[in-house]
Amino acid sequence: MGSSDPRAKDKGPQVAEENGRHQHQDKDSETMIANQVAHIIADYVVFLELIDEDELNPDTAVKMMEALADQLENLDKGFLRDLVDAFAAIATDYSGEAQAVVRNIADSF
Repeated sequence: MGSSDPRAKDKGPQVAEENGRHQHQDKDSETMIANQVAHIIADYVVFLELIDEDELNPDTAVKMMEALADQLENLDKGFLRDLVDAFAAIATDYSGEAQAVVRNIADSF
């Protein structure tokens, strides 16, 4: 039984194209979010790694890094992969020793 609506037509290709566009937009959005989260984590890690021991007890810094590592382990594995890629991408936003710290975050955890 066909549609009696003369305006009805096969929208298969149109729907597929729209789905492809949405998937691309979703991936761009996920990348943007991963980059934003990577910046937050990077600022946190750079602070803990580079702060003078006179300003923050080293044991406290280690506890904070361990807490961060525990939280990262609970992230969705797909998002975690995006996050790992994001650290390399955002490292150029930092300079000197901080840039090296950011580049190595993924390896550190």
